Formats: sequence, structure tokens, C-alpha cells
Amino acid sequence: MSKANGFVLRLSSTRQKVFLNTLREQDSFAEAVDKFSHSRTSPLICFVINTTGLITHIARGRRGMNAGTGQTRLNLTEILDVTTILTATDIIKGVPNRNRKPVEDRFQYGGLLTPRAFEEVIELVARLAPETTSTLDRFTKSTRKRLSELSQKARNTLAYQKESVATALNLAGMDRSDLSEWILDTEGAPTSYLEGLRQVRLREDPMIIHDMIDVPGYNFLKTIKVASSAVFQDGDNRLTVTLANRLPLEEQTGCDLIYYNETFNAFIMVQYKAMESDSNGGDIFRFPEKNSRKKSSVWTLSWPSWPRQNRQIR
Repeated sequence: MSKANGFVLRLSSTRQKVFLNTLREQDSFAEAVDKFSHSRTSPLICFVINTTGLITHIARGRRGMNAGTGQTRLNLTEILDVTTILTATDIIKGVPNRNRKPVEDRFQYGGLLTPRAFEEVIELVARLAPETTSTLDRFTKSTRKRLSELSQKARNTLAYQKESVATALNLAGMDRSDLSEWILDTEGAPTSYLEGLRQVRLREDPMIIHDMIDVPGYNFLKTIKVASSAVFQDGDNRLTVTLANRLPLEEQTGCDLIYYNETFNAFIMVQYKAMESDSNGGDIFRFPEKNSRKKSSVWTLSWPSWPRQNRQIR
């Protein structure tokens, strides 16, 4: 893992207004700050503070090019609202005395944190503001401790797999920023580097197979191989899921999965259309060709607890 660090960005009232107005249109912002040294390939967590000392947002940062004499451009992306009322004073008072002075300097005047101060701040913010946990967890002491407890062979294997994935993405001309979101989300040694990725881009067939064998709220009972089906149960309710994708059932019904609730004797037929995020924070469906827009009318049904893609049903 690259050496991460933190940066405290204090905004004037004028720049705070520009910042908030920008967020209404896009999830990125840039600010000229005093020149600092940090690798552009290493994670940088930014704490955005307004004129009242309130920590309003946390973002991923990246050091940009020069923004004038003695200044550097700081680029913010993946900006997260901090809904918990958390102030710079809370952070200063909450860290141990041994690191309070460097933390106080940065949270009062802004700038790059020292590595030790960053560790203390990350632990404190993740504890005080639960909504930030998913963003900050990979930088906490508990995660670092779990990584250190892995065998040398396991750590080497993860490193090789990461480099292989990064190289493949680079050769394909694809964005590698998702790799910086890697987390150790298993108690033991992970069997693959891919397990720690927060999100992946899947095609339709893998989505369907996943949802056929994993139904939230239901316990898996058995498969019916001759019928390409899986049976689940939730208390007295039994659910049978049948695969129709690329089979005669799809040709007849136009659906990919068929759900049959045995208690209510009810069928639900689901057709999948993978969607992509748009620049406005919503989701869009990319039709394969223009005429499809004239022939298709769909209603979107999304399950937030399922993997990060929306499903659509006709």
C-alpha cells in the first residue's frame, strides 16, 4: 500500500460559497494552497473546514501543478458530506497530547498533516463520524495491524496481484482510481486481491448469476440443476429462482430471472439492463443503438443492499 497522508483545507467564506455551488453540479473541486510535497500516486485524504471551524466534507485529494508563486493546485474528488457535527476543536482536543501540537497547527491554519498526526486524526474521525468509516477504514490502525499479521507470502501475493490488475487497466487505457479504494474486508487472509475492491464493472451475465445464488433476506437451501434453479427460504416463505437468460425461457418471456414465491403463488419476471453513473450523480442506461430508444420503455427498480448496479423490469 502507498503511504497515505491527510491535508486540512480551510476555506474562506467566499471560497466556501464557490465550493458548495460547485458541488451542486459536479463531484470535484480545486483550490490553490501553499506548496506541499506529497506523491501524486499516494492516497491523500482531505478535511474541508469552513470559517466556523466545522468539518463539512471529506474528500480524496491529489496534488496538482503549480498555481502561482509558492502555491500548488489541490484537486478534490469523491467528496463526502460529513453529517455529524464535528469541529476542528473536537479533533484537536480528541487526539493524544503527544500529537496535539502538529494537529492543532494544521486544523487551525491548514496544510499537510504529519504521518503520525494523520494516523491519530483518522482514528478519531472514523470513530466520531460513522458515515466516514467506509472512506477511512483502510487507513486505520486496525486495518494496518491486520495487514501486518498476514504472512509474508500472503502480502507478496496481494502485491503481485495488485500490480497485475493495475498493469492490465493501464494497458487497456482504463481509470485505475478504484484501486486506491482497496480494503481488507475479510477476517483471515484474502484469497484474492479482487476481494478488497469496493466496486467492479460487471457485464450482464455475471450480475444475473450472482443474483440467482444470493438473495438478501433468504437462506439458500439447494439447487435444482435440471431446472437451472435455486431454492431459498425465509421462515415459512420459500422462493425459487429460475435462470432464463440465454435459454428458451428468455426467448418466450424476454426476462433473465424468474422469481416464484411459493407462499403467495406469485411470479416476478426480471429483465436486466446494466446502467452507468452520469455526471449529475444519477444513473443512465446506454442503449446499444439509437432505434432502441423508440422500441423500449422501462421502469427502474433498484435494491440498495445488492451490488452496485441497478436492475430494470418491464
